[in-house]
Amino acid sequence: LSPLEQEERETVRPKAILQPQAKRMSWNHGNITRSTAEVLLSKAGKDGSFLLRDSESIQGAYALCVMYQNCVYTYRILPNEDKRLSVQASEGVPIRFFSALPELVEAYYNENMGLVTHLQFAVLKEEEPPEEDP
Repeated sequence: LSPLEQEERETVRPKAILQPQAKRMSWNHGNITRSTAEVLLSKAGKDGSFLLRDSESIQGAYALCVMYQNCVYTYRILPNEDKRLSVQASEGVPIRFFSALPELVEAYYNENMGLVTHLQFAVLKEEEPPEEDP
């Protein structure tokens, strides 16, 4: 392994750490449906608006939903065998791996990363009211 590959391998974080961290991120809406995500993004109405949700079809995967020209584009975020995350972007775009969701989202704020448009506006999850004790 090259020194860079060795360093990347050492930064791998187990899935158990990724998930709770992901739940605290305000752009991660967790277990919502694709149609709910589309409604939230349509309300935002700006190109580059985005949110993250749990994948409905693949356990342990996520869906990055991005608004562009009044359409919602959905990209799968898949963990590999080393628990590193990658986005299934446009064909021909090099696959990039990330240790954690915040790192991945931050990278996709840059242009020309293989998405229909770069991330610009996070659609934040509404805070759930605290449960009252009976």
